[in-house]
Amino acid sequence: MTSLEFHRHLNLQAKGVAERDAILANPGFCDFMTDHMVDICWSEKGGWHRPRIQPYGPIELDPAAAVLH
Repeated sequence: MTSLEFHRHLNLQAKGVAERDAILANPGFCDFMTDHMVDICWSEKGGWHRPRIQPYGPIELDPAAAVLH
């Protein structure tokens, strides 16, 4: 298996250390979201490729995605 190099795009509005420590002390379930998320593509031809860490935000989803049917 080939190792992947993740490209990082930092969230400039990330939580500070004190706020993050307070959240981690009592995170709950679905009460808080992370500052960042992983986005990685897969195709039959290329396998897993174009990995990146980016600021948390909306994701694009094709309306024909099988998960919706």
